[in-house]
Amino acid sequence: WEIINLTQEHHVFHMHQLEFQVTQVNGEAVPFTGYDDSVDVPGLRADLSAQSVTIRMPFDKPHLVGRFYYH
Repeated sequence: WEIINLTQEHHVFHMHQLEFQVTQVNGEAVPFTGYDDSVDVPGLRADLSAQSVTIRMPFDKPHLVGRFYYH
């Protein structure tokens, strides 16, 4: 998923029940450092361009069923 922050406020993206890998920040690849359930998504830059974080989620745990909430 690509999470894009279109506001001037810093935002934390959080996924319930599942951890994810951050693969890119603002389109630039980042090294794998482990799985997280939250990631910081900075607000708009000074030139008002959006910032983004790209994540990869392994939906590979059959015992986790139902809805996956995020905010």
